[in-house]
Amino acid sequence: MPTATVLREGKPVQINANTLVPGDVVTLEAGNMVPAHIRLLKTHSLHIEEASLTGESNAVEKQTAGLEGEPAEKNVMELPPRKPDENIFAHGMGVHILWVGLLIGAVCLSVQAWALNNNDPKWQTYVFTILCFSQMGHVMAIRSEHFFLFRHGIFTNLPLIGAILLTFVLQLGLLYVPFLQKIFSTQALTLLELGTCILISLIVFHAVEMEKMIRKWRGKKRTWH
Repeated sequence: MPTATVLREGKPVQINANTLVPGDVVTLEAGNMVPAHIRLLKTHSLHIEEASLTGESNAVEKQTAGLEGEPAEKNVMELPPRKPDENIFAHGMGVHILWVGLLIGAVCLSVQAWALNNNDPKWQTYVFTILCFSQMGHVMAIRSEHFFLFRHGIFTNLPLIGAILLTFVLQLGLLYVPFLQKIFSTQALTLLELGTCILISLIVFHAVEMEKMIRKWRGKKRTWH
């Protein structure tokens, strides 16, 4: 019977892994199995063997990164437990990865086609910038699986906000610092061009927010039936 060590009243307690509930804080030590889908809060030299998922023969180092400061979903205690045998692509994750990737690709290729058709020499810079900003918008949108970003709270995860701002500044450096322009083959954009790239990048953010709305509407529709 698989077991897990959780914190109960501030003390580690070993329980049946099947009795884990959302909100449990699980502790892992060398040799332990990961008992459920969990979010890393704090790590120290953590390496996970995940050959059964990815085929990777070597243990993979895990870190908390920017999403460690993300607050829990507001309704996390009301959600049903996940099945212990489900894979990482369950609950629409695989479909989400597919359609978001296709959307980003379609947006970038559309901008490239437009720029080439107009003989615009900055097409590579447009695509590079839109790709970068689209990814940042996607990260902001997926902070919550169920709630819109503005309801979830923009500034509830300051480390992630800092990482996004740093990425934004670095992207501007690639566009406007001469020696970085040579390395990355970029060209300086006008304020209008930069603003247009930012607006186009927001397509991905709003599409993911729309996905939440559709998922919520479908949930209500099933409830009515």
